[in-house]
Amino acid sequence: MSNKTQDKILAATTHLFNEQGIRATGIDGILKEAGVSKMSLYKYFSSKNDLIVAYLLRQEALFMSRYENIAVEMIDPKNKLLAMLDVYNDLIQSGEFKGSPFLNALSEFPIKDDPVHQAAIRIIHNFWTHILNLANQCGVSQPKKLASQIAMLMHGSILFSQTSCNSDYIANAKELVYSHLDCLATNQP
Repeated sequence: MSNKTQDKILAATTHLFNEQGIRATGIDGILKEAGVSKMSLYKYFSSKNDLIVAYLLRQEALFMSRYENIAVEMIDPKNKLLAMLDVYNDLIQSGEFKGSPFLNALSEFPIKDDPVHQAAIRIIHNFWTHILNLANQCGVSQPKKLASQIAMLMHGSILFSQTSCNSDYIANAKELVYSHLDCLATNQP
């Protein structure tokens, strides 16, 4: 359960991490942006790593909420798969997109036993699991392979979109996934 102070800290954290990067953002900058004391921050987050993990979990929840708002009335699992790309497309077109916070965290925290790295990996795995569940619902013969291919396209298109601030890469990935799903559907026994 969050409260106003915790929300202010996470909002400031999100803004600064997006603008400056995770490692480049100091606690003092977060405190100033949030307008809270150090004691208030440490009441909710025992360390900067705990704050970063909370930020990543919040970003995951926000993404899934956006996704669920788009996919809620969809019946076809293929459309639900494509809706994941629609969320990223919408984020990129908003002008506020600074890349995947999870991929950004992995690049800034490359050591595998780092808690931030582990949290980012867990979240990315959660997305892959969601894609896998949808791939299973599509009835394809190799759902794990399909889930991996879609995840690879999704992450690759996000990185290219991040470098160009252009959502064409997401649209191209969506078109490729759609074509691939159609091809798999027509090749089913």
